[in-house]
Amino acid sequence: MNLDRDLHSPPSHRKGPAISCSSISVAFVDRAAQLKRTVLDRLEMQVPAGSVVALLGQSGCGKSTLLRSVAGLQAIQSGSIEIGSQTIEQARNSMSFVFQEPALLPWRTALENVCLPLELQSTLQHSEIQDRSKQFLASVGFMVADHDKLPPQLSGGMKMRASLARALVTEPTLLLLDEPFAALDDMLRWRLNEMLLDMCQKLSRTVLFVTHNIAEAIFLSQHIAVMHRGQIAQWIDNPLPKPRTSEMRSTVEFAQFYGYVSKCLA
Repeated sequence: MNLDRDLHSPPSHRKGPAISCSSISVAFVDRAAQLKRTVLDRLEMQVPAGSVVALLGQSGCGKSTLLRSVAGLQAIQSGSIEIGSQTIEQARNSMSFVFQEPALLPWRTALENVCLPLELQSTLQHSEIQDRSKQFLASVGFMVADHDKLPPQLSGGMKMRASLARALVTEPTLLLLDEPFAALDDMLRWRLNEMLLDMCQKLSRTVLFVTHNIAEAIFLSQHIAVMHRGQIAQWIDNPLPKPRTSEMRSTVEFAQFYGYVSKCLA
């Protein structure tokens, strides 16, 4: 395994990029202090289609702002973002966003929450929407007995599973995740990591996710984009083989790559 590759910009890929960010900048104005803070500074990034890319960096480096910009939830001051060959607005129905908090509607059951995107976006019959939503709840480990539970009746892990099923039920080509497992305990976090990785490998979706956890970034991703001061400081190809298994986390190769990524963050 060669850990000496130190790439400061993403390489070209045969499939072409699923996300193209060209010289994008975002700044926030603190009117009380009369200060302007640059969060993204002429950032360049290309995410290969069908890949899983982790955004890794210290707090305040612009990770979540970049993710929200790609999703169209944050306006950019300059530059451009394309999803495939489309604008964000044109590609909106082909992407899903999973927030750090599950953000389930408290008056709708778990099943009804997963049904919601299909009700808003599709022309499917009610029975078809129900059937597909049940399939995706099953894929994230939901028992049938839990379908009719309201969010307050669900554990933190079950809420996040429902949120993930809701994001996937429309079968998006692009999945965006903003530290969805950060508030969970380590054991549950790793179980959901394994579930997400299994789904990504089977569905071959493009995934861009934010994390502070180096081990999580290594386990899930094919590429790691290290952010610093609003830019992609380093683009690291993950050399660990696929498919990934839980046993891989205890290997020498995993530990070596962990050390390498840690140095990149420093």
